[in-house]
Amino acid sequence: MRISYLMLFVTIPAAWSQPPSDPYYAQVDTLRQQAKAAFDRENARETAGLCKDAISTYDSNICLGKENDKTLANYNEFAGALRSMLALKPPHEEEVLNVSGPTGKPLSSAEKAQDFDAMEAAWTKYRQLACSAAFNLYKSGTAAPGQQLSCNLALYRSHMRELAGIYYIRFNN
Repeated sequence: MRISYLMLFVTIPAAWSQPPSDPYYAQVDTLRQQAKAAFDRENARETAGLCKDAISTYDSNICLGKENDKTLANYNEFAGALRSMLALKPPHEEEVLNVSGPTGKPLSSAEKAQDFDAMEAAWTKYRQLACSAAFNLYKSGTAAPGQQLSCNLALYRSHMRELAGIYYIRFNN
């Protein structure tokens, strides 16, 4: 057991000590910048407010649809960059995977990407059900589409913040 911990402290720093010019680190940095840009764009849009000039439910629904499209594009860029970072195989991954720590063996890049995909599939199902419920609350009225779109906007933005928290180290280093 002590040898496993020793290997953990010897092997992991060796994997981290690669020169920044390594193509892996350049790719991670590019993806991190891409994720951060999408995240920051969406935060700025949220702060600015939505559909201030809409004067009718119809106008609001049209505006919310356009806003939803922009949010979805930012979300897809953000989540795609995070997933790509997880899927990148770092240098010396094989050595790190042979180390067992107090919580077990680390996941490979492929396994981390699979975890991300499973989480996103479950979250997508939740978002669809929640926003369907928002629509159904106003079903038969003109506000139903707007409620569904507002729900989508809120949940996409909230999930972006969740992902930034879950993958904090990868997002901020």
